[in-house]
Amino acid sequence: MAARLFLNYKNIPYQTHWVDHVTLKPTLSSLGYPPNDEGQYTVPTVRLPDGSWIMDSLVIARKLNDIHPEPKLIIDETSLADMQKGLGMTARPLFPVIMPRIATIVTQESEAHFREIRAKDFGMPLEEFERTKGGEKAWTDAEPGFRFLAELYGKEDDGPFLMGSQPSFGDFVIVAFIECVMRVGEDMGKKWLSMDERLARVHEACKPWMEKDF
Repeated sequence: MAARLFLNYKNIPYQTHWVDHVTLKPTLSSLGYPPNDEGQYTVPTVRLPDGSWIMDSLVIARKLNDIHPEPKLIIDETSLADMQKGLGMTARPLFPVIMPRIATIVTQESEAHFREIRAKDFGMPLEEFERTKGGEKAWTDAEPGFRFLAELYGKEDDGPFLMGSQPSFGDFVIVAFIECVMRVGEDMGKKWLSMDERLARVHEACKPWMEKDF
């Protein structure tokens, strides 16, 4: 989603090809694209006009920012590191409420695989994970992360973005995560936005770049 926000902000034409989770590796490997440095196939993956492939939202943004320098988009390593730290503090405590919901909306072909992988990750079935660690406790545990993220936006007072009036890739990273949560469950997305008005402001400010979603 962060890569899509970037593409829309830059007004770069693109086509989306949706790939089911269980067919991601065979699809990309059949096209001759190698896995990332960790040996994994991930999305988004972009095929450039010259036929080359790049994977990972930040790698994509850096490459396309060089090719399409206008309109300007800041890719600031310090703010990105802070954003990723804050998202880690927020997302991990919320896994018990987010992951079980994802299992209900993936395709039938992917559901069993998703449940199996997540059960290994968390050491228990998703239903037990939600029952024992989810609910309001998860949101309470995530509050330090919400505060950390909101305070990043307290550093500038002349606009809704990390850099004030100028959007940066860090803004796209957090808005992409919020939007993903919103699509998993609108109730969860609205609860996220209600945690601090500064998070709601940047989400609202990025809406023009979320209109194209195909």
